[in-house]
Amino acid sequence: ELEITFKKTPATLRLLIFDSSGQIEVNRNYKEYITKTLRIDDLQNKEQGIYFITLITSEKTYTRKVIKLNN
Repeated sequence: ELEITFKKTPATLRLLIFDSSGQIEVNRNYKEYITKTLRIDDLQNKEQGIYFITLITSEKTYTRKVIKLNN
């Protein structure tokens, strides 16, 4: 599980998760996002590998690489 905390609560939020080949694994829109913390558990059942998480807010777009390791 990943937890992301925003400095300022975004008015809108879109979450995209891509695998290493560029395929979209998750595409979720939050029309009325009202908290500063986002918990992402979408990778729990995914294979080990590299994923890219993109968050699009009304103000900015953020992309980060995540390495998923299976226990």
